[in-house]
Amino acid sequence: FADQAAQATDMVNYLFFEQNDAFKVLYTWFWDALVTKNGFVKYYFDEKTTKTEEKYTGITEMQLAKLLENGATISEVKERMIEVPTVVPQPQQDPNLPPAPVEVTQQVPVYDVKTVKETVEHKYVVENIAPENVFIDEYATCIDDARFIAIKSKKTRSDLLAMGVKPSVIDELPKGAGEFPLTDDAVERDSVNDIEDAFIGGDDYYVLFEAYIRYSKDENKEDKLHQVIFCGINSPYILFDTVVDEVPMAMLTPFIKPYSINGESLVEDVMDIQRVNTSLYRNMLDYIYQSISPPWEVED
Repeated sequence: FADQAAQATDMVNYLFFEQNDAFKVLYTWFWDALVTKNGFVKYYFDEKTTKTEEKYTGITEMQLAKLLENGATISEVKERMIEVPTVVPQPQQDPNLPPAPVEVTQQVPVYDVKTVKETVEHKYVVENIAPENVFIDEYATCIDDARFIAIKSKKTRSDLLAMGVKPSVIDELPKGAGEFPLTDDAVERDSVNDIEDAFIGGDDYYVLFEAYIRYSKDENKEDKLHQVIFCGINSPYILFDTVVDEVPMAMLTPFIKPYSINGESLVEDVMDIQRVNTSLYRNMLDYIYQSISPPWEVED
C-alpha cells in the first residue's frame, strides 16, 4: 500500500497546490477562523469552457484545412483573389539552350477567416467563503449533522446563463441585494478595502443561495441531502433541486466549543485587553496634552 499512498499523496498535492492558489486559500482560511470564529472553504470539480475568437487574413486553402484539423470552427469566411508573382520556365528560340526562367503573375485564391475555438478546462477548485455569507443550522455541531447550510453569492446574468438558467427565468428574478443587504462585517471589510457598496453593473446582479437541506419529499421515507439553489428571500425562486451525497465544504475554528458548530476566535480572547489598553493610552495622551498645552484662563 505504500506505493498507492504515495501516488494518492502526489495527486492531492497536485490538485491543491498546483491547480489552486494554496497559500492564499490557507492564509484566508486561517485568518477567518482566528478573527471571526469560523473559517470556511468550498471544494468542487469545475468544468469551464472558454471560447476564443481568432482572425486570419490571406491564408491559403491548405492553411484553412489545417485550422479545421486543429478543431477550430469557422464562423465567417471570405474568399478573394490576389496576384502572386511566379517564376516559370520559358523555352528559348535556340532549342539547344535550357528553358529560361520568366516571372509571371498568377491569380491565387486566399481566405479571410474568423474562427471560434472552444477549450474545455477541468480542475478541482478549493475557494474561500466569507463567514458572513454562510448560514448554518444553529443546533448543528458540525457540517455533517447540520440540517441546513446555505452559501450566499452574487451572480451576473452571464453566470446564470453558464449555470443553465433560461433567459426567460432570469428575467423574472429579483436584482440587487434588495431584501438582503450587506452584513456589518461585509460593510466594514469593504470600507477598509475602499470598496463601495456596489457591484459591477450597479444593481444588475442577482443574490443566489446555494443551500444544502436534509428533508424528504415523502413523509414515509428517510431524509436525503438536497442541493437547492434559489434566488430571493421573501419569495424565493428555486432554480435547481438536486440530491447530493455530501456538503462540499470544510470548516476550521481555533477553539472548539462543545455541542456547538461555532467556536471561539483568538480576537475574542484579546479584545478586552485591547479595549483596556486603548482606554489607558487615550487617557495618558490626553493627560500629556493637557500638561504640555494647558488651557488659558482670561480674567475680566
